Amino acid sequence: MPLALKRETAGPAIVKGRRIQTKPIFLEESSMEVELSRDIFLVFLNAAPQKANVLYKQNNGNYGLMKSGF
Repeated sequence: MPLALKRETAGPAIVKGRRIQTKPIFLEESSMEVELSRDIFLVFLNAAPQKANVLYKQNNGNYGLMKSGF
C-alpha cells in the first residue's frame, strides 16, 4: 500500500514508499525470504532478540545485516 509522503526539507525527495508487515523470523529464514523475492533487502523482526533488523544483498553475492540498537 503506497504511503503519503510529506516533504519537509529541500534536497532529494522520497518519491515512493510502501508499508511492510514485519513478522518475527530467525536470521536464517530472512536470507531465504530475500532469495525468494525480487527485493534486495528485507526488514524483519529478528525472533531471537526481538529487534528490528535489515538484511540486504551485497554486490558480491553475500549479505549484510543491520541491527537496531534500541
